[in-house]
Amino acid sequence: MLTTSLPLSAAGERPLFIVRRGDRLSARLKSLLLSWRFSNEVGGQLVFCWFPRDRSLYGALPPEPYSAGLVWNLPLFYHERGFSELIFLDDEYRRNDTYQSLNDPIYEEFHKTGFKRENFIGKRLTFLENDHIRHQFEGETEDSIMAQMRQLNDRLPLHPTILSTMARAQEELGDEPYVALHVRRGDILDLFKKALPELESGVTSDVVLKYVRAAAGYTAPLGWYDPHVEEAIKAGERIVFFSDTPETFGHFEEVHGKRKIIRASTLTRSLRTPIQQAMAEFLLIKNAKRIIGTKSSFAGFAARLGDAPVVNVISKGNPKEFEKYFVEEVLQGATLPTEVTGRLLEQLRTR
Repeated sequence: MLTTSLPLSAAGERPLFIVRRGDRLSARLKSLLLSWRFSNEVGGQLVFCWFPRDRSLYGALPPEPYSAGLVWNLPLFYHERGFSELIFLDDEYRRNDTYQSLNDPIYEEFHKTGFKRENFIGKRLTFLENDHIRHQFEGETEDSIMAQMRQLNDRLPLHPTILSTMARAQEELGDEPYVALHVRRGDILDLFKKALPELESGVTSDVVLKYVRAAAGYTAPLGWYDPHVEEAIKAGERIVFFSDTPETFGHFEEVHGKRKIIRASTLTRSLRTPIQQAMAEFLLIKNAKRIIGTKSSFAGFAARLGDAPVVNVISKGNPKEFEKYFVEEVLQGATLPTEVTGRLLEQLRTR
């Protein structure tokens, strides 16, 4: 990994884009690919700040090794001159008053019509973005942008440990396509557990209300997955189970049988760091023929990169049944002030 001591002015007469993103893998990967492809369109160079993961809200996400060098074979990438397009920094990059942002008011007119490439090509400009470059150029479509992102993703050589793990996983799975069953819960339930003291005291913060919306879009009662799982089993399809809450596997094992579903964790068991496990599972979801899940950004972006359909189990769910699940499982049956429960359910109903 490189540090902020890099002489960025060496980029020459071309634009330089500095992008920072500090949360989890799928968000960073999406930000990276969107920004890289924008930079490449105008012959620019991207500096992507891949700094240590924050503890996140309420400490729900513990600190852990989260280097880009654990995901990709960066020595190989740089050896193949990849650094002329993309450089990773393992720290923040401090703002300079001369830097611009594509979100500055002077660029507002291009947000709807698309940027003009000639405004960037061959010009020494420096942009610092705090999320990702979500903008597009004139004449681009969502499909063409996604195609560029897929090509760039394929250009990043995987870390040798992940590469060997994926090869072994492919051997175990064989050549037949499989269905990915993705159950998202973990950090959302953890956050509510940590937020219960303030909820019990009558406080509903903006953070909690935001996570109510997340719970409504990303989590679901386990029974809502069952019809789709049963349909896949009846069709003779293999199913690979993914979850940030591994204990939920017991439900599917009990309902559908012990030999019907494969745990993804058994395919990635040789990996020791969480970010490598996350990347291997992301790739396994990407390679699936279909994903059974929710609106999870992790599985959703993997599906987009793999051009695979997502069966959203929430789309036809009963709202009253979801409210019952939210109170009993997300809020863990806690006794909260009536007005707090009312505010949370009101937020839930606006999802």
